Amino acid sequence: MSKSTLGQVLAAFEDNSKPMTLAQIARDLDVSAARLEGMIQYWVRKGRLREVVSFSDCGTCGRGPGDCPFTVELPRSYELVTEDSLAIPLTAAGGFCNHRE
Repeated sequence: MSKSTLGQVLAAFEDNSKPMTLAQIARDLDVSAARLEGMIQYWVRKGRLREVVSFSDCGTCGRGPGDCPFTVELPRSYELVTEDSLAIPLTAAGGFCNHRE
């Protein structure tokens, strides 16, 4: 018996150790982004997935991610919730902004 699309979404995260964007998963599963959004939100509500917020790093001023006007929020991504990931903050940043005013 094959997995439902909802089950395939969770399996995609179980098979991948890094956060994935909606576009990546939609492409891999050949599902529309709109349909996938609802399935991911289902797993988020169930506590199996969580959203990861990432910011670009301008590399010059020393402010935290999101505090510098030269950083931008990257596309939403999601990750599997595991015992290990519970200890990691929800914001995954490439570092601190080092922009100098």
